[in-house]
Amino acid sequence: MPTRATPVTVDRMPPVTEVREIADRAHRLEREGDAREALALYDLALALLEPHRPSAQLADVLRWKGSLLRELGTPAAAEPLYQRSLEIARRLPYAGGIANAVNCLAILAQRRGDVKRARRLYAEAALNAVHAGERRLFSMIEQNLGALAMMQGEGRDALARFRLSLHGFRDACDDEGACWVLVNVARLHVLAGEYEEAERASLEALRIARQLGDVSLEGLVELSRAELMLARGRLSEADDACRRALAVADRRGDRAHRAESLRVLAMIGRERGELENATRALDEARSLARASEDALLSAEVEREAGELWLRRGEPAAARLAWEGALVRFRALGAARDVRAVEGRLAALAA
Repeated sequence: MPTRATPVTVDRMPPVTEVREIADRAHRLEREGDAREALALYDLALALLEPHRPSAQLADVLRWKGSLLRELGTPAAAEPLYQRSLEIARRLPYAGGIANAVNCLAILAQRRGDVKRARRLYAEAALNAVHAGERRLFSMIEQNLGALAMMQGEGRDALARFRLSLHGFRDACDDEGACWVLVNVARLHVLAGEYEEAERASLEALRIARQLGDVSLEGLVELSRAELMLARGRLSEADDACRRALAVADRRGDRAHRAESLRVLAMIGRERGELENATRALDEARSLARASEDALLSAEVEREAGELWLRRGEPAAARLAWEGALVRFRALGAARDVRAVEGRLAALAA
């Protein structure tokens, strides 16, 4: 009876240059929006590395593949790749690999709503980043902590962290990192009602994304611009930007950002009185948010569902949706959102 072959680890050097070229092509395809082919190339790189002794390069490729899977809305598939990357980095030891893998696990914890674990992991990642001289990673961690502060309604802390992160990326001439931060800065200004500042940040982010030819980044910018235009009551512009973001998400097979785009599209539809279309969009967004384990997005979808049910003249359904949103926002420590939903429930009971 045939037995399964056991992988053999060999001592000769892995094909470092070949793997680097494959990974570079995968990164380029990610920027161009071809996530499926990028994943295939990461798998090819891993197939070339796996027969050899664990290396820093293997730790990196595992993490890169995991991050793409996370961005596409499949965190359960990303987590074991991060864990293995961290295990290899610790065994080598590879300080930069440890810091990056811990940061990725922190992002997963934040996404799933485990704020306490996320903060602990970010602190660990920051210490390792300093030890490894990973200035770019330190800027990324500051941005991630800023996003966490923004979620929890700590606007001043969020802005301070975004500014520090942006300064770090600009010092390193890292346009991609700067673009990520500017998207978050725009969103923070929208939350504060500072629309002119949000417009400046989002236009700069859009310019950078287009200059880089980074389709996935451009989709993120378009989504933030859709939220800005919606807040300003410019529904036609919001709809155009949101549909561009949705097209990018669909091109990449990105269910996480499809869910975010559908949520905003539902809000636009509600404001236009297109209640059936809005309901369908929100139902799909709810399902995708759950599948992608996005705790904040799930809470936001339920909040918007309450608004939609109220607009449809069904206050009992609105109350149920808001009560569900309230439980989720409280678990996240999202104080600003908690107050807003409590206010809606109080008004409904009056």
